[in-house]
Amino acid sequence: EVRPSRVAVHSLFGRTPYFFLQRALLRAEELMCFDRFNSFDFEEIRWKKWITERFGYWVGQKQDEAGIWQDIKDAAKLDPLNGPFQRYFKEQSEGAKDALLDLVVEPFELFDEISNDWFYDFQEDVSVYTYMSFLGRDWVFPLISMFIQTCIPIILGLATYTDYAERFECESGEDAELENACIRKGDSGTFWCPQRTNDEAWLGKAMVFCVLVFYLVKVVPDQLWVLFATVGDSEGTISKMNSLRRIVHTEDEDSIMTKVGFRVDIIMNSLYHCIIYAGNVIMLFWTDDVVDILLNALAIEFVKDLDEVITSMGWYDTDYRFLKAGAFEMVILRYVNFHVLKSCQDKFDGTGPRNIKRGFVRNSSIFDPQQFTSPQELHRTYSMLDGVTEKEAKDILRDAIFFTTAPKSHFNTLRNRLEVWKEYLRHADNGSLYLWCTDLLLHTVTPFGSTRAIFDRFTDSYLHGHTKAWNILVYASETSAESEPGAEFLSIEQTKARLEIVKTIETDDDWARAIATCKYQIESVLLKTDRKLSQYKEPRSSFFVEQVMNALFFLELPNQLIKALDPTLVGSFSERLLKFLFFVLFGILNWISIVIQLSFAPLIFFVAYFIPNCY
Repeated sequence: EVRPSRVAVHSLFGRTPYFFLQRALLRAEELMCFDRFNSFDFEEIRWKKWITERFGYWVGQKQDEAGIWQDIKDAAKLDPLNGPFQRYFKEQSEGAKDALLDLVVEPFELFDEISNDWFYDFQEDVSVYTYMSFLGRDWVFPLISMFIQTCIPIILGLATYTDYAERFECESGEDAELENACIRKGDSGTFWCPQRTNDEAWLGKAMVFCVLVFYLVKVVPDQLWVLFATVGDSEGTISKMNSLRRIVHTEDEDSIMTKVGFRVDIIMNSLYHCIIYAGNVIMLFWTDDVVDILLNALAIEFVKDLDEVITSMGWYDTDYRFLKAGAFEMVILRYVNFHVLKSCQDKFDGTGPRNIKRGFVRNSSIFDPQQFTSPQELHRTYSMLDGVTEKEAKDILRDAIFFTTAPKSHFNTLRNRLEVWKEYLRHADNGSLYLWCTDLLLHTVTPFGSTRAIFDRFTDSYLHGHTKAWNILVYASETSAESEPGAEFLSIEQTKARLEIVKTIETDDDWARAIATCKYQIESVLLKTDRKLSQYKEPRSSFFVEQVMNALFFLELPNQLIKALDPTLVGSFSERLLKFLFFVLFGILNWISIVIQLSFAPLIFFVAYFIPNCY
């Protein structure tokens, strides 16, 4: 499917659809639950249908079965605040309306794809570091895994080196056991090229050669594929998730915890593998006994895959639900520009405290307990169906309200948390049990994480308490004179004027002049952002090369550093400074990672030639 350019659609329809989409995503995030037995579970809702109905309410038209846009006659199904935009929308062509709908439903189609397609018959291994990258929490097993994966190779390497050095320096004597233990060097043998002349040296050389052949036919192709899946684009689920995660990281919309998790995930699943295999080749060179050579090679394979073995356990995350939920939140971060949104809300609402009144937005529930005011009313309703007693109705009402509102609204005190988890453990299956219990521990005895396990993390800050700002941003006025001060760029009048400018663009110089003519700086920023994001729309064969060049020559780093220190963005100065140092550190680590990964294949080929001649 070919998607229209974001800039073209926004030039035609203005900025209000952009903010409508962001508000819809925040409302969807508030609606989502992580509860397998809830009708509002994030995998149960058909998100494309959900947003299509709300889009029709907003624009005043909907598509019939033939795909033709028809007016909505029922006034109750029309947004009364959006009259000017609804009239402007009706004037546009069928193709333009389709393009705007495609733009709005795009993230919600991603929701449906993640739930139904991405993990269907999924067989790929997932690392604990990937969970940390998407969720920004569950640091227990990543830290344990990193400790083991770091310590075992170091201990094994030191022991192998010490043994080799002792045998290299020892002198042969009359003792037969010592004679066999010492390394007999060739005439031109050195520490790094001993050219062993021991009787059984050929067996060690043969075993090392077999291991190197395995590396050439298995490890080298795997590492090249990992590099391509991490940096480039492919159709695999892990590659899609990496691409989504990389976009959010590039746009600086993720938190510090998820930033660290993202970089650790990349390093431990690419650079670490190259280093550990290269180190193992050296250890094999220092080893004489064929059994030790084989055991060392197998030990490295076990240690390398430890982070993936943990997630394969049944108690860790059943059906990858936490990973799917993390991908949902990354889609929200991908399409909601929180930096611009906060700037707009502060501009129109001020920066004072909010009077937040959380509303119940789950208006499409199969069973909505909020419509019942008492167990007696619930009893009367259900007794007509299956003879439920009033006591049973009371239990149903209690459980239904719990599963409709928890764990979101009961995360504020230790007592409430314990009650929530007691109820959850009574109902839930054993899948995802570890992650839920870990979250309870982290929120109870440590400062890590948000007050909510997952979902509903942004609504208090960006949705509730900002009614005035949202009414200005989502509902365009007819003329600039009718707009709020500072919001004139949202008016239909300004949109038509900008469209005439955009029609004259044919070259990059024309684009620069068009940007310069935009009266409001916020509009220029949004247009530039849209143009930048358009490069991620479809996989391209050159994308891998572009990303490698960006990493090797630090092409993206200057923009990231400038953005990190931008005082207009969300966060205090200390937070922005921390982001600045973070980008510098991981920019260097990313460069090292790419260089080593690109050098890994030539290194293994060189070693395959070097060891048989020097072993």
